[in-house]
Amino acid sequence: MSQIHTLDYTFLLLETEESPKHVGSLEIMQPPKNAPVDYVSQFVEKLRRRKPALPFNYKLKAKLPNLLGFIPGISSAAVSIPQWRVVSSVDMEQHVIHHVLPEPGSFEQLNEEVLKLHKTLLKRDRPMWECHIFEGLEEGRRFAVYTKMHHAITDGMLASTIFALNSSPVEADNAGKALWELPEGWVEPESSETSKIGAKDLVKSLIDTSALAGDVYTSALKTGIGSLLRGGSKRKSSGGFSAPITRLNQNISPERTLAFDKIPLDRLKILSKSTGISINNFLLTICDMAYCKYLARFDEEPKKPLVALMPMTTRTTEIVDASEANSVIMLPVKLGKVKASPIERLRTIVKETDSLKETRATSSDSALASTIMLAGMAQLEESLDLNEVMPSYGNFVFSNVPGPREKRYRFDARIDELYPVSCLGPGVPLNITTYSYGGFVFFQLIALEQSVPDLSLFTGSGLDAFLELEQALFREIKLATEKSGAKPKSTKKAEKAPAKAAAATAQP
Repeated sequence: MSQIHTLDYTFLLLETEESPKHVGSLEIMQPPKNAPVDYVSQFVEKLRRRKPALPFNYKLKAKLPNLLGFIPGISSAAVSIPQWRVVSSVDMEQHVIHHVLPEPGSFEQLNEEVLKLHKTLLKRDRPMWECHIFEGLEEGRRFAVYTKMHHAITDGMLASTIFALNSSPVEADNAGKALWELPEGWVEPESSETSKIGAKDLVKSLIDTSALAGDVYTSALKTGIGSLLRGGSKRKSSGGFSAPITRLNQNISPERTLAFDKIPLDRLKILSKSTGISINNFLLTICDMAYCKYLARFDEEPKKPLVALMPMTTRTTEIVDASEANSVIMLPVKLGKVKASPIERLRTIVKETDSLKETRATSSDSALASTIMLAGMAQLEESLDLNEVMPSYGNFVFSNVPGPREKRYRFDARIDELYPVSCLGPGVPLNITTYSYGGFVFFQLIALEQSVPDLSLFTGSGLDAFLELEQALFREIKLATEKSGAKPKSTKKAEKAPAKAAAATAQP
């Protein structure tokens, strides 16, 4: 039996039908040359024969009535004892599902199917993950694998680590492993489905659960009521709720919109190498610019800087403890000023993120408590339908996860593209997650459908922002080198090809 860590359990506690808390990945796969007609069916059967290991063989131990029935937005049947049980067997046909896309099998059709699956809750009476294989992509030339996992069993870094360990850099019939298999060097827990739990442990678990929920919501209630009494959004917010209200702030609903995009990694590396600024800060600047450009389409530019919520890992070693799925704290990053130029926005973001780096060195318990408390306050705001009138926790979540540099294989199929698929945090209307893999940075954007009915406008703003920032930096680098008398070394090739950049970042 494994105790659920506090942050992991928070994702279960805050989940509702309107706001699922699972994440995932979308892999675009290329079959080997001369693959048989039934190759995808054979691929599916291979996956079904692979035994799930931690955390993919965890299920919730039990369900109990919600003793804190006053908690808004949480079903009384949804609160579970915070413990995992390792199951002895998994019905793989329930978890690995084969689909066939209708002709012509476009990426837009795949997007629609993934969105339908991503809106539905994972069942809590079995291991909380699913893998969906879509045959017939691009008239059968490729296929796709969409895997969804509850956030309580993995964060982005853990999922990326498992992917890197269980995929192969070389093509072979049995290269690599399924995502849910036990990576080399990891140890499977000894507990099983027949494990017993004593009455004392049961009571302690229940008390711990109730205390966690009570602390989060009592504090959130006090802060929320205080904000209302002070006049809601008309006054300066406190407690971290300082993000401006925009048209994206809508009351919660189950309908989502989902979009994918990509940027060539080598172009970002050129900018990073030329300036000494991290790729993460470039991506965050592009997101800031894209959000503002999107609002400008409606003449609704924000009156004060946007706020991005940026997860920061608290893992201090390369050794991953899979029993603690989420090892992150959430940091609010104030972005560029309203009329700032691309360069000014970038400088502001660099300054802000540099000042936050010390946060990792502070007490992890204190940082974790702050993350959970703010999430609870945001959940209260969301549950009371106050997202349109009260300052937000953040305007969007931005998460950047590094992956393998080279393309990888699962069995003998090449993984050409790998897009993250995330969820919306409480009270936050947009999530932008990026994953660097195989020479590209792959973007995912997810939002409430009523907030951004056409995310392609947003991704288009992102492409414009990337090219605008790139050209602004090239001009500044050129001016600086002319003043110093030095000869530019690394930007000449990239500066000649903005059209190629635009083509490379077009919708997949």
